[in-house]
Amino acid sequence: MVSKGLISVFTSTTVKRTWWIFNPNRLRSYLLILNWIIPAILVLIAVGFQIGPAQWVYNQWGLIYHLIAETTVFALFGPLLAAVIIYLFRRWLEERDTADLQGRLLAQAKEETERSRRLNDDALQILFASGVLIDTLKASHPSLPDTTLKQVESTEETLQTAAEQLRSHLLNTDQN
Repeated sequence: MVSKGLISVFTSTTVKRTWWIFNPNRLRSYLLILNWIIPAILVLIAVGFQIGPAQWVYNQWGLIYHLIAETTVFALFGPLLAAVIIYLFRRWLEERDTADLQGRLLAQAKEETERSRRLNDDALQILFASGVLIDTLKASHPSLPDTTLKQVESTEETLQTAAEQLRSHLLNTDQN
């Protein structure tokens, strides 16, 4: 029986060993190199075939068929096909990177929205608690000096205004 810890260690070391192969930056640089190497290798194969087995085709069907077949298949379609495949693979990698970036940006936007909601919630709770504290202060000390009472009432009005502005902002944000 294999423990769960051993499996996770094996998996993580396997991923660490093979990750360098799938690194998008390395793949992109390899593709740029392969974009030139694969067509060159195909040309070498075509020349090698011309020197070896192509002689048999020449002996069996003649010069015209030999030249048409060899030129068409090896010198034209092979390198062209390799270049097109590498180009499409490069485009796929770029689109994947773009999709990954968009996903990360969307996740960040969701996190920022959640953080903003929590902050707004906390602010509303603090405003409400301050209002309760002011009401308690006024109820427990009915004979406050006039200057203190005016300051408390001014603070209470400011808190109510701030709470109303925050509520209306949140309601407008939720509707959008």
